[in-house]
Amino acid sequence: MDKYTLLQSHAARLAVVMAVIAYVFVPASAQNIVQEDGTTIEFIGLKKWTMKQVQDSVRKHSPDGKLGFCAATLKSELKFCEASVMSFAKDSTIITVIEPQDSIFVKRNAYFSSNDAYLPREWDEFQEAFAYKDFEKGLALETRTATDDSAMTVMRTYIKEAPSFVKFDTVAYQNIRTALRTYPVQVERLEKAIRYYWDAHSRGVAALAMTGLPDNDTCLKGVLYAMNDVGASTTTVNAVEYLPHILKHRARPISLAFLYAELRPLVNGANLFGYYDVLKLIGMSKPTEKDFREIFATAHSRKLLAAHLQAKSSFARENAVAMIKAINPKYFILSPSQQEQYLKIR
Repeated sequence: MDKYTLLQSHAARLAVVMAVIAYVFVPASAQNIVQEDGTTIEFIGLKKWTMKQVQDSVRKHSPDGKLGFCAATLKSELKFCEASVMSFAKDSTIITVIEPQDSIFVKRNAYFSSNDAYLPREWDEFQEAFAYKDFEKGLALETRTATDDSAMTVMRTYIKEAPSFVKFDTVAYQNIRTALRTYPVQVERLEKAIRYYWDAHSRGVAALAMTGLPDNDTCLKGVLYAMNDVGASTTTVNAVEYLPHILKHRARPISLAFLYAELRPLVNGANLFGYYDVLKLIGMSKPTEKDFREIFATAHSRKLLAAHLQAKSSFARENAVAMIKAINPKYFILSPSQQEQYLKIR
């Protein structure tokens, strides 16, 4: 082989490598990115809808003609069965959606049959003992499912009443642990409340209490279950905010097989506000190929994962990338067609 032919061969190989890199880091979803008022807005999860259709539809409900995306509009007006809107930087927003035809994958827990509708009174005292009025959290959760007009009303009320904005942080977590020492926890009672009590407030308090026992497997399972609660988008069941604190304070290894049933609806997008933390949980749990196939059991869940692997935003990608690397370290040296074959996307 002469020198010129050898150079051609090396160039061809380099081109293949660069194509694979481009596939991973220059995502196919780039056409789902728009700019508005200096903010980059990236849509993840679009299938039948085009970016233009979304823009045109949202603007119909926007008095000033701007996109002004919010999850409430996407769900109540555009009829997406699930949506999340997250701003991770001053000039970057990620919007994830599950389109209407995929509503079969967004099924909330709704079997509440216990005659014991409420937790005992002391659990209300427990809630007060740990929490200040968390207006910032309450505002976000209240406005998530409200229509645009009612969201504005709720927001003004919260801001007017709030003496300060307090986040669910390490201090709040420590207060939970202190309160649990005062109100000894009966895990079986809390699990029953989460799964069977029809009162959403009681289910929310039970999920909150479970957050204070991060190494208890039943509590982890309960919080994941609560993330798919019918009240998950209200101020009563805030489990989507509790999972990160369990992961932060968890010392014991996590058995994914014990959590399959709770994880499946979540990776299908049943709670998109908690999607990244669910991927983080899976990735940090030493997942196997069997775990992956059992949890991502539908083509829909694997397509949603692929959309995050190809996202432009590094925040949208990072937990998905870490998880897939933990399962298959060679995934990113596969060709695009091999990656699709591995994910069994048709």
